[in-house]
Amino acid sequence: MALHKRRDLLAGVGAATIASSLQASGLNSTSRRAPNFVIVLADDLGYGDIGAYGSKMIRTPAIDRMAKQGVLLTDFYSAANVCTPARAGLLTGRYPIRTGLAYEVILADDKRGLLPSEVTIAKALKPEYESALIGKWHLGHVEPYWPPTRHGFDLFFGLPYSHDMTPLGLYTGEGPGIELTREDVDLPRLQERFFRAQKDSSKQMLKGLSS
Repeated sequence: MALHKRRDLLAGVGAATIASSLQASGLNSTSRRAPNFVIVLADDLGYGDIGAYGSKMIRTPAIDRMAKQGVLLTDFYSAANVCTPARAGLLTGRYPIRTGLAYEVILADDKRGLLPSEVTIAKALKPEYESALIGKWHLGHVEPYWPPTRHGFDLFFGLPYSHDMTPLGLYTGEGPGIELTREDVDLPRLQERFFRAQKDSSKQMLKGLSS
């Protein structure tokens, strides 16, 4: 698919997501600005692992509330069943094999990655949206594939690959061309750090929009 067509497709997916959110919340296209939206990608999450999809064993009240107030999708397919190709497919809207990342996950000593020329969701939604990626990248941790801020994200806070790989660091960066800062990973507090970063980044972006 031509580059501009893929950009249009990704922008259309974002617009469809926004439209669904507007309909579910009772808002309309005359709102002053488009609503925020969040995509959560979880490794190894089964269809019936959250309450909204029938789970009785695991309590997920916050996610269940989001599903009740929004749109509950019952037919959705991942581009792959492992980390790297699934992320490549989600971010670009392309079959992972077309990005060169269809086979297995990227390991700590790999030199592969998502090419900067690929049109990601973050790129396609600019300049209307600012974006942040918080969590695991796993699409290449060496140049020219690293960091995620080269792929349209305004902020990155997270890991280059899975937390069971070494050497492991927690990175923070804002904007392309700005060097990331690195700190050691405190695994017991890692999820808490991710939640806090998401909250802080949302406040920061909303402040930027209002200024």
